[in-house]
Amino acid sequence: MGIRPVVLLSPTPSEGALHLPVIETEFIHESVLLTGCEAVIFTSKQAVSALDSRCQTWKNLKIFSVGAGTSRAVSEAGATVFYEASKAYGDNLAQEIAEKFPDLFYYYPRAETVVSDLESILKVAGVRLRSQTLYRTRCRTIETALIPENAALVFTAPSTVNCFFKQTDWQTNWRAVAIGDRTADALRTYVNPFVSPEPAIDAAVALASEL
Repeated sequence: MGIRPVVLLSPTPSEGALHLPVIETEFIHESVLLTGCEAVIFTSKQAVSALDSRCQTWKNLKIFSVGAGTSRAVSEAGATVFYEASKAYGDNLAQEIAEKFPDLFYYYPRAETVVSDLESILKVAGVRLRSQTLYRTRCRTIETALIPENAALVFTAPSTVNCFFKQTDWQTNWRAVAIGDRTADALRTYVNPFVSPEPAIDAAVALASEL
């Protein structure tokens, strides 16, 4: 227990893991279209940063967050979360919005590529939504020699899987940990992963340290 070094491939570091980010965020500089919106939907910390770099008026709206990590980013930006999803998945957040708060007009700052069906779920439910692409994820070159033998590697999104395997061959003495189901599905093309008990970086790192 705890004999494997843990390598975290996310842009966000975590205590107890060697931080080796394989992706980075690039902001897309567009004018923010918040006019008329009553609420903001955040499905990542990067979305909070991208929107906050462009305007501050979003902090006056009702803020819906996908999970604890995103909620912390909202708080650190000086705003307050109105509602946090019961499970940290975009699909869950969309379903709960459609059930509990269907009458608001939502603004959704999103990545260029997304893996959840949040937009389609809300649109089918008749929820008013304006989405805008404010950032994209791109691959970073990593020094694979820095990955120790017998390491447990934590993947935090399908993009971390794609960027990692574009430049690295999997070693049989490594173990893979996925933060959630969609990341696990992406990993299964290459390796059979362990799946974090909850979709949070700290939980994934804790699991990796126990393998």
